Amino acid sequence: MSKIPELMSGRSLEHSATINGPVFTKRGVVNHPASKMSGQIFATQQKLVQNSNVATSFGSVSLPVGTLSAGTLIRVTAIGTIVNQNSTDTLGVVLKLGSLTVATIAARDPATADVFHLQCEVLVCSVGGSGSIRAVSHSLFAAPASYIAGAEVVGTVSGTLDTAAVQLLDLLGTWSVISANNVARLDAISVEIVG
Repeated sequence: MSKIPELMSGRSLEHSATINGPVFTKRGVVNHPASKMSGQIFATQQKLVQNSNVATSFGSVSLPVGTLSAGTLIRVTAIGTIVNQNSTDTLGVVLKLGSLTVATIAARDPATADVFHLQCEVLVCSVGGSGSIRAVSHSLFAAPASYIAGAEVVGTVSGTLDTAAVQLLDLLGTWSVISANNVARLDAISVEIVG
């Protein structure tokens, strides 16, 4: 029998968030730009970052006031593919919570069909205007059938986050050079809010 209810000591698992883009949930498909979801959120966004050298959103989730409390855990998993790439141009990917970068895939010169994979867990340690978070991430950026030394990275971040304000969880990609040949695609992103 599950020990989860006992371990949670009556804490609610229900939260609201606003997702931009098509959403697939346990309740079915939702395609409204401001869909309210609770608990676990699955968003598949097939979004492209291309022909730009400024940070461009692959997809974002807006976390309303009251979503984050001490002990809340946010789990994010993102998977993407390099559709096309020009010369030695590089792509970097970051996950931001508000203005704080909580996970990074360092810029690298990918080949067409390379994949990037990011997993991040953010723990809210304290709340309020000067709330605090701790994040740990694991990222990989490599060819699908091989492992490249240095392509796998584990990172940790601590920082201040205003939990009394709406916060945006945003996955961003940045190419080093503007080129119509530079195309990265977000294949899937999953966001889960627990606690």
